[in-house]
Amino acid sequence: MRKTLIVAAVVGLVGFAAYRWQASDSAPASAQERDGNRLVKDRVWVDHPPKHDRDTINLFLALTKRPRQGPQGPFGVFEAVSVWQGRFEAFRYETEGEQMRIIFPQTNERETLTVKASKCDDVPEMDFCLDVSGSSRGVKRYYSRRGWEVRTLDEAQALVNGLTP
Repeated sequence: MRKTLIVAAVVGLVGFAAYRWQASDSAPASAQERDGNRLVKDRVWVDHPPKHDRDTINLFLALTKRPRQGPQGPFGVFEAVSVWQGRFEAFRYETEGEQMRIIFPQTNERETLTVKASKCDDVPEMDFCLDVSGSSRGVKRYYSRRGWEVRTLDEAQALVNGLTP
């Protein structure tokens, strides 16, 4: 009886795993795009890993949670930074599919970006690519990796501080 129950459970798990695997391969493009767009937010993106402490990297970050102090609603930042120097411009944003409508509160400028995140292996040790078009700030392609998910600006800053060799 016990062996029959174990065999039935294993067969059931294998069947469920096969179903999930088949469903994930045949997912419509819109579902795959949504997964890619989930990668965009709450993750640190850089244009390249820094080579030394004076190497300036471009950073893109779009956080979904409001900080305790600061802007209302989702916000993000374009930043060019090295260990010794940096400049940034923060923005508020709304998303719809691959479109990101942003406003830079300091200047009241508005832009509509197209952001596409995907798995890639263009740069060693990086797992994801982010293509950004329609922006006058930052660069066109950023990279990220597993483990670079963040929930707060402090977490993002700590991760960036740890990048310099």
